[in-house]
Amino acid sequence: MRVADYIFQTLADWGVKNAFFVSSSGAMFLDNALGKEKRIQSVCIM
Repeated sequence: MRVADYIFQTLADWGVKNAFFVSSSGAMFLDNALGKEKRIQSVCIM
């Protein structure tokens, strides 16, 4: 498990339902982990 996966799994366990983020190449692991966590709805702000 990557740290990015652990972050969003923990947030989902805490009850987080929505996440707003700005996508960039520097955060690609976070973007990927957020997309894989089905309990959190992600909204990309461009």
